[in-house]
Amino acid sequence: MEYKKRFDNSELLKRFKNWCYNCLNVVKSLEINNENKVITHQLIRSSTSSYMNYRTVNRAKSKADMIHKLKIVEEETDETIGWLEIIQDRNSVATESLQNEGVELLRIVVSSVATLRRNS
Repeated sequence: MEYKKRFDNSELLKRFKNWCYNCLNVVKSLEINNENKVITHQLIRSSTSSYMNYRTVNRAKSKADMIHKLKIVEEETDETIGWLEIIQDRNSVATESLQNEGVELLRIVVSSVATLRRNS
């Protein structure tokens, strides 16, 4: 039996995956010290969580479950943007483009949640 998706989120899924990978590349570029160890751990956790939780959206059992899953993505994406800001401020590493992509992804997720709530 073939699994049927509720909607086609493949393009956005690719964007989340690429964004996650680019965040991981930032981690690789940083100097290893105690401060960066904490910051990079958090960035790895939140960026991978954004991507992996977005993957689960099509497995939602209901609109309410989909909204719940998207709210997790929203929180993790916002947190990732914050860690990218800290990295830029503390390490003089340019993360503006990653922050901008994160903001765009965040806006899409927030808009999706609003649409789902309106249509409930």
